[in-house]
Amino acid sequence: MNRNLETWAAIHQIFDEHLPATPPEAEEEMMALITHRVSELMRSDMGLLLSHLYRLDVDERKVDAVLSNPSSSESVERDIALLIWERQKKRIQTKALFKRIASQDIPDDYKW
Repeated sequence: MNRNLETWAAIHQIFDEHLPATPPEAEEEMMALITHRVSELMRSDMGLLLSHLYRLDVDERKVDAVLSNPSSSESVERDIALLIWERQKKRIQTKALFKRIASQDIPDDYKW
């Protein structure tokens, strides 16, 4: 599975029925859908958005920085969507790295 599809799947788990299960082809289209959902939540349920950000493990300091220095509402929504996207990509990269490390020949003395 390519990284964009894995990233989409991780984000889709949290946003559930508010994003299509089948992702668009282009990353930019995926970002547009995530940005739209972030915008909806900012207007209707900021608490739920913050809960989603917590569950997606987005750095709270980065979210605070985006919310504290808005240049426009569109920019804030896009910046939060970008934080979500980048964090999920990083999580997938980290998992892949540790799977590779775990699959290497490790002496029995060092295994858990």
